Amino acid sequence: MSYVSSTYRKKEFIQIVIEQTFILKKDYISKWFSVKEVYTEVLQEEEKIIFSNGEVVTKERKLYVNCDPTNFIHWVTDYKNNISMTYFSTGQEEKGEPPLKPKNDKIVRKWTNGETCHECYNSNRDLSYMAIYDANNRLKADTNYIYDNDNQLIKIRYMKEYGKLKSEITCQYNAQGKLVFEQVVDGDNKIVSRTTYYYNNQGKETRICKHIRGREYNSKFNYDNNGNLISSDFYDDSHILRHGTYRYNQYGDTIYFDTWRDGKRVKEEYEYDKYDKYGNWLECRELKDGETVRFIRRQFKYTN
Repeated sequence: MSYVSSTYRKKEFIQIVIEQTFILKKDYISKWFSVKEVYTEVLQEEEKIIFSNGEVVTKERKLYVNCDPTNFIHWVTDYKNNISMTYFSTGQEEKGEPPLKPKNDKIVRKWTNGETCHECYNSNRDLSYMAIYDANNRLKADTNYIYDNDNQLIKIRYMKEYGKLKSEITCQYNAQGKLVFEQVVDGDNKIVSRTTYYYNNQGKETRICKHIRGREYNSKFNYDNNGNLISSDFYDDSHILRHGTYRYNQYGDTIYFDTWRDGKRVKEEYEYDKYDKYGNWLECRELKDGETVRFIRRQFKYTN
């Protein structure tokens, strides 16, 4: 769903969450000289998440293509065994990227054009170096990721054309570890962009100011007393390009979202029919322009 909060409350007590999403399909029934609109709930996708002590152990998602139960794509991520798989209704299987990257190790990928990509990771499982070799095993391009003593990414150096600097990104952080400044320079050391980030006392992002080749772009965010985003604006140096408004219920779940995208108004509303004793919603109805378009139903299994 677009803006419905996916935050689970009291995760330490959750064992399993099953979520089903249904869309409404409209049909017409003709009887004598009248035509009646009929709406039918059709299963679009399912998701199952298994928790252990508040942490996700396994996550599964099954998408039914065109809502056809015989035509599906099934994604499975096993964090405990560090395995990611995709299953298709045709019987085909694909092994995906491991959800957890290796410590002090590397991953080598072979591409169909004969090139290979080497990724090296540090002790925190963060990407520290990536190199691309051409079909003749010559270094074509590489990227260095540099971290400070707090494991904060402070510099990225992109090299291409067999050693020529393409661009460099430098980052700065505040005492709370929040990104406050980012600068991009090209291979001739000319500034491409400069971005400054601002936060309130709760660590919420309130403004992003970006300068790109002489033009300024700003994003502003406003929050309520509970830290929920209630409005957002994005504008350049001449006028507002996009505005968003958000509203929430007493549980902190989104009930209203209104914005303009590409010159069109987008208005979404959410109604929650049921909550359990831990404050997790069980049924949600999504409306667009006043019409129900989707239902979401959730089941929770708790440890107590």
